[in-house]
Amino acid sequence: MRPFANVQLLAVVLQWITALMLFGVFLFFRGEGDARRTIAIWLGVWAAHAIAVSAFALESLALLTGHLPHPITDFLMWGHWPATFAAPALVLLGALCLLEGRTPTRTTVMLIAAGIGATVFIPVLGLDEIASWTRDLLVPTLLFTAAVVVISRADGVRRRGLMLLGGALAIYAVIATVEVLAAMGIDTLPESALIPMQLSAGYGEAVTLVLLASAVIILIVQDSLLLADRAREERMVAVAASEARLAAIIGAAAEAILTVGDTDRIELVNPAAERLFGADAATLLGRPVSDFLPAEGTGSRRDGTQFPVEVTQGELNGRPGGGRVVLVRDLTEQRALHEERILLDRRIAESEKMLAIGRIASGVAHELNNPLSVVLGQSEQLVAEMPDGDVRSGLQLINEQAFRARHIVKDLLAFVRPREDRRAAFAVQPVVQRAVASLARQLSTSGTRMTTTLPDVPLEVFADVVAVEQVLVNLLDNALDSVAGGGAIRVIVRVVGQMAEIVIEDSGPGVPDEVMPRLFEPFYTTKPLGEGTGLGLPVSLGLIEQQGGTLVFDNRPAEGIGARVRIQLPIALPKPEPAVVGHRPTQAVTFPLPPRRGNGEVAEVLLIDDEAAVRATLSRMFRRSGWRVREVSRGEEALTTLLGDSAVPAPEIIFCDLRMPGISGQQVHDTLLEARPELLRRFAFVTGDVIADGTAHFLVECGRPVLEKPFTIAEAAAVVERILGTD
Repeated sequence: MRPFANVQLLAVVLQWITALMLFGVFLFFRGEGDARRTIAIWLGVWAAHAIAVSAFALESLALLTGHLPHPITDFLMWGHWPATFAAPALVLLGALCLLEGRTPTRTTVMLIAAGIGATVFIPVLGLDEIASWTRDLLVPTLLFTAAVVVISRADGVRRRGLMLLGGALAIYAVIATVEVLAAMGIDTLPESALIPMQLSAGYGEAVTLVLLASAVIILIVQDSLLLADRAREERMVAVAASEARLAAIIGAAAEAILTVGDTDRIELVNPAAERLFGADAATLLGRPVSDFLPAEGTGSRRDGTQFPVEVTQGELNGRPGGGRVVLVRDLTEQRALHEERILLDRRIAESEKMLAIGRIASGVAHELNNPLSVVLGQSEQLVAEMPDGDVRSGLQLINEQAFRARHIVKDLLAFVRPREDRRAAFAVQPVVQRAVASLARQLSTSGTRMTTTLPDVPLEVFADVVAVEQVLVNLLDNALDSVAGGGAIRVIVRVVGQMAEIVIEDSGPGVPDEVMPRLFEPFYTTKPLGEGTGLGLPVSLGLIEQQGGTLVFDNRPAEGIGARVRIQLPIALPKPEPAVVGHRPTQAVTFPLPPRRGNGEVAEVLLIDDEAAVRATLSRMFRRSGWRVREVSRGEEALTTLLGDSAVPAPEIIFCDLRMPGISGQQVHDTLLEARPELLRRFAFVTGDVIADGTAHFLVECGRPVLEKPFTIAEAAAVVERILGTD
């Protein structure tokens, strides 16, 4: 048996060396692909094989020496069976793991662990012969089954590796079968036949282990390559999905997006950029970005239209050759909204300013209308009483200017509140001539030349004559200021279509460009403090528009012309009703004569006003016509007179100021409404504030006649006739 033992020991040593080498190789490949999942199994294979080989080596050594220490015998008895069974079992498990490409199930691992564990107790239980037969039948069967399964599943990119693994398993199964046969015939075969058989099995098993390890390594490397390809494909899919998302985001972006290369030429655009610049991608690509962004804050469309933009740029980091991404946002709508907001804020400010003016105007009207009432009423009466001459002419001029001042105050109120419609047909030429004549003194002292060009035939328009005359005086006054120190003013009246046009030109320097946007802004003036109110042009524009006309200001329209103002008014319809052209106080007005009472006494008028001059003016009108007049300055005195001794006849006419200190005219009216309502038929208000909301509402509600300050004799007479007609 010594030759047999020598051969067996040599084969075992070779297998043991091979197992250790494979152990090291597998440790080297433990980081490849999915090797982490299977490397423990295959390391277990080589470890189990090494243990089994060591058992055989010790057995061969015992044959050579004839004896072994008792502990070594115990190890052979205890470790031989588990290692012999574990090695092929783990090979099968590793092969299945490689075949399926996944970690074995818990059930499979537990079954194999149970089988290996059971073999540990074989020596203890004395079942060596039964275990030997079981191993001899089970191991080749498992290996052949694994080889068939692996070879049948060998396809695809892993075909070669699986075929090699299946072939190694088949050889392993054959060698295991040979070992079984050798073990079965060890007692009957001659030693000369056993030695080659054991040598062939030993060396064959070593070669098989190498083939098996090679197949496993090839499969691990293939799996690693497959995983790399799969990871690359997944990365490509992820990159493609990311690019698709990025393209979708860029395509859906509302802002224009461009990428520009290092030569400042456009390389990529999104649909928003095509819409913004009015060109398709084919037109934009390759063009210098400066063609569409010529200046900071300015964009240019394909047709040359420029528009405001906001540009944001960023470097394309990591890109070969550099470049940048450009985001362009159209600010046209934002600028429009901003300008609209500014305009709205300006209108709100103007509205608030007009509201303040309205409050002030009511007070101003009351304070101005009282002295104007005196000047207008007294001058009108004096004109009627004086014979022709210079004094009468002077008084007439005073009366006309007072009449004009009256309408200026009313127009100031109308600027903040709607004015009554006083339009009628009148001839334009006389109004223009009067407006020019009113500035004769200023023209002569300034050395300014004034020329007028008027139609030969009367040109009639339908408008408010006082408003038109006021506008002409305002505009001529502005023209005089513009040509201060000499120059020329030209007034032209002509027909343009269905409108009459009045043109005023001056040879002044015109209006500075920065002033033009605010030209018609109320209270804005370029004149020195105290020389202008800033209401001339705004009031003129408002008055002309109320007549259904237009007023246009042309700044430096031609050489030698600084400013040109064009007023267009609707031409009157054929055969219009006669219109009063201006105020003519020279014509005598018949004031109503006082009626007689039953006892033969002359009728009486009661004048209630805190302004003595106004009372004196009205008193003179009544006294000149024979009326008896009683004057009181306060509402309390009036109520004492009217509610006192009932035996004293009440006055036939009661003129009461609306706004007075103490008891107001409205309170006087309300007291009489309760105490002596019959007297209200003789009641009339005198006021200069008929536009304020509270005042207007009260006057409409009470329905009593109103003599509006400043007043003329004719207006006062009309109120008296109305009261006498209803009494």
